[in-house]
Amino acid sequence: MPYSSLALISARQTLQSLEVLSILISSYIYTLCQALDLRAMQHEFNSGLETIVSEEFGTFFKSAMLEVGATQIEKAVITQMKDSFEATSTMDAVERMKKVANSCSTQLLQFFVNSSFSDPAILATSLGSIPQFQACVAQRLTTLLHNLRREYLRGGRGPAPASPYLNKTRPVYEFVRKTLGIRMHGSENYHYFANGLGEEDETVGQNVSLIHEAIRDGKMHSVVAQLF
Repeated sequence: MPYSSLALISARQTLQSLEVLSILISSYIYTLCQALDLRAMQHEFNSGLETIVSEEFGTFFKSAMLEVGATQIEKAVITQMKDSFEATSTMDAVERMKKVANSCSTQLLQFFVNSSFSDPAILATSLGSIPQFQACVAQRLTTLLHNLRREYLRGGRGPAPASPYLNKTRPVYEFVRKTLGIRMHGSENYHYFANGLGEEDETVGQNVSLIHEAIRDGKMHSVVAQLF
């Protein structure tokens, strides 16, 4: 009695499943590389924030710091600004940095009001300097953020700017960034789509396809094997 085998159907469905799985993995790798770049950029921004706040403290509150002999307020201000930066990710750069700089008003006021100064003029000068301090910090943070975005997107930090901060994930990240030449996404958005969509930068789908082809053709197999 003749019968039909389901082996061919099963094989075809298996191949389709593997194809879909490969595309999902490609999308995940692409997103992961983007996340690594963003985290590296954030790390450098936080380091720059610490430097900027420390320098501006020395400019505006040097006399007060020398008399009171306290550095904990500087650390508290830096911590507060970092927390504010994390909580304002949906804002534009200029407004965001103003909000970050102004977030330390309460800490500064409480510190200066509760501190004992032998010269009242130092207290008055310090309190009057808070708005100028915040304005200078906001301006410098805005410049820092713009410079980091430009360097990361245009390759000013090299094709793989997050490499110095990675360990076991570095081979896959560098394969995507260097071997496949897939840059950090966002250059068109950075320039407000001045040349239109897909003109200045590859689309997400095109980049994911490059990773998918590398997986399908076996080019990424040895890179993944090195992780183990």
